[in-house]
Amino acid sequence: MSETSDVDANGAPLAGLRVLELSDSAGALGGRFLAALGATVLRVDRPNSDRGAEPGTCREARDLTLHVGKQSVEIDTSSADGRRELTALITGSDLVICSPGRPIMDQLGISIEAFAEEHPDVALVLLDPFPPDSPFNGETATDLLLSAAGGLAWLCGGAEGRPEQPKELLSQSYAAISASLAGLLGVNARALQGRAGWFEVTAQEAVAFASAQTGDVNHLTWHDRIPSRPSWAENPRGGVFQCADGRWVSVVFFGARYKQVIAWFQQERLGETYHDPAWLDYEYYFERIQQLAETMAELCTRYTADEVVQSGQSRLIMVTPVLGATDLLSDPQLLARNMFSAVPDSPSPVVVPRAPLVFSHATLPRPTAPPRPGAHDPAMLAEWLQESARRQGGRSAVSQTGRLPLEGLRVADFTWMLAGPIAARFLADMGADVVRLESSTRQDLAREIGNHPPGLQTIDTNSHQNLAGGNKRSLAVNMREAEGVEIARKAIGWADVVIENFRGGAMAKWGLDPESLLADRPELIVLSIPAVGSDGPRSGFGAIGSGVAAYGGINMLTGFPENPPRGVGVMIADFFTPLFAVQGVLAALYERQRSGRGQHIDAAMLESTLWMTGTTLADAQFEGQDPKRRGNRDLSMAPHGIFRCQGDDEWLALSIRSDGEWRDLCRVLSIPLECAERFALASTRLAHQDEVERVVEDATKKCVRWELSEQLQAAGVPAVPLENVADHLYHDAGMHRRWTEHTHPFGYPLMSQNQFIRPGGSVVPSRRYPNLGEHTAEVLGELGFSEDAVNDLFSRGILK
Repeated sequence: MSETSDVDANGAPLAGLRVLELSDSAGALGGRFLAALGATVLRVDRPNSDRGAEPGTCREARDLTLHVGKQSVEIDTSSADGRRELTALITGSDLVICSPGRPIMDQLGISIEAFAEEHPDVALVLLDPFPPDSPFNGETATDLLLSAAGGLAWLCGGAEGRPEQPKELLSQSYAAISASLAGLLGVNARALQGRAGWFEVTAQEAVAFASAQTGDVNHLTWHDRIPSRPSWAENPRGGVFQCADGRWVSVVFFGARYKQVIAWFQQERLGETYHDPAWLDYEYYFERIQQLAETMAELCTRYTADEVVQSGQSRLIMVTPVLGATDLLSDPQLLARNMFSAVPDSPSPVVVPRAPLVFSHATLPRPTAPPRPGAHDPAMLAEWLQESARRQGGRSAVSQTGRLPLEGLRVADFTWMLAGPIAARFLADMGADVVRLESSTRQDLAREIGNHPPGLQTIDTNSHQNLAGGNKRSLAVNMREAEGVEIARKAIGWADVVIENFRGGAMAKWGLDPESLLADRPELIVLSIPAVGSDGPRSGFGAIGSGVAAYGGINMLTGFPENPPRGVGVMIADFFTPLFAVQGVLAALYERQRSGRGQHIDAAMLESTLWMTGTTLADAQFEGQDPKRRGNRDLSMAPHGIFRCQGDDEWLALSIRSDGEWRDLCRVLSIPLECAERFALASTRLAHQDEVERVVEDATKKCVRWELSEQLQAAGVPAVPLENVADHLYHDAGMHRRWTEHTHPFGYPLMSQNQFIRPGGSVVPSRRYPNLGEHTAEVLGELGFSEDAVNDLFSRGILK
């Protein structure tokens, strides 16, 4: 499955798809991903433009990260001729991505509603930094400010110290990949519903969604507690441990394998205490996490990182390496899966990652060098304009509006934990009928570990299920019984798409492996979401989001250099992966329209994580070493960071991009003129960052964060308060769409996380997550089981 040869009979999954990119750097990664799946992506560059480069990023590394595989056309959209040329390109497109969305549409004089009516075959995605009713709408948004306003930075770092920005443009990248997902929803809506439609995505809301597990609002509404950063005093090692060779590993202690952890400690003779049978009680075990962390630290000092990883994984304990970019470029798992390809005609010899998806019956294209502004294939452009003329000659039939993009699609969901269930939830939110097959005999940890309402804790009350199970139906089936497996087969026979994310071999044990399913139904689409890939030397590795992020390079980029590489404060890879995995399904649906054939898609969490590391892989190849962790600082902006404000744990995020903004900052903060002039030049501020930051924080800590943010924005200084769920719920007017309040069948109020991608600018309907097996009788009735047969299956324990 890991071959990515230049050409074969299968072709690329998005071959023939025309994508027009009207985007700054904040949205460009989405187009790069679509190009990596075979779409023709034509970027519109203005004459003499610099493509809106993010300050501090090497031009070549940036282009290799954002523009490989694309083509470019230069158009002066301020002229009448230029706007006519652009209109012709839009008409011939299948998808148009605009970033920033509303400002571009306003500049072009195009009404969003009129666009949808005039171009029913064209999906339009508007990606903006903030919602239209946000207090920050129209303000400058750096990646730091997006992570702060979205609530992600609030959750990163330790409770005892300063919050930390996840680095390498992670927030912008997450939003850009969300935009490409929205675009493929529109492309498939054209086939399923008769029109493509337009979609609204904002970076602040996307980042908030990625923070929604750790930053669960129900902590606030149920327990009057604002989710925040963990205390390293309570868990001083943060789940990462340094080994005898100086390298680091990530270890997950909770879950079903806790007895294996104790057995490991016993075998290593790490204390007589671990022979006490009390350790085999999970509650006793979990209450002593700090002691377990100290013991694991001692174990790691005895062995190299590779030895600890191998020993832990052999016990089915989730132990993963903590790697940097240079390690990843030579990682045996990634190399075995042909993750990297050389870029021809690049100014420097360099490799880039392929798309983090492997298709059984489609071939990913080899990368092409980033285009110079205006460089394109004339034949491609001629065909594009021919399609434009054809569409102008006769419009497609347009269906009634009001249907969600994926209505009519059926999905059998065999997933657990977070990454897989969230992927299926994206499909459910967009109208697919998703039936989740689960069982109390093999209970999903996401139903156990998490937040419960006061005085009530059952498998149906964990609010993490808002993320995993919203808008789905639940079918309880015991697949330890042969009849349970047959019921699962019937559900698969009903479905268009099957999704699973078990450890390798689980589906095969039931005869439900992708090869068998596709042999029976060649038109079926099967999505697997393994931790590191379904093949390769480490294919059996188990991991969750934190361990995958550590393996995939996130930890070695984030945080202050004096601290261990703890990474970000959320299970971030569990939120990266669904964006890519769902687009694998949507690409396979698009390809099936052409070939009539289904696919198996392998969407490894590790490979998705690589796509969220910004220019790191290119930088490491140019410099011959990993980029250094630098806390909240930037390579060219100063001051750039998170500063204390008046009150307890109150902070402001600030990005100064120019000397003019520095002068305005000093004026608002009443910084003495002598100090302002001393640091008037960026080069001086960068050389004396400790002193500059001290001067700024001496001023900000006397100010109220929301008031100061408003004053700075009014002066043209990029700044936002560091927001948390309480701010989103009560203060930030742009975030009112984040949740829907339900009443759970057990009688308590429940806040459910809404989908942040909005078809037609409207929030999609939100249904609460189902109780386990809530729809069992209903679904089995649709599969042809009589009421008596269902009752019999219940009585014999098959449906539990």
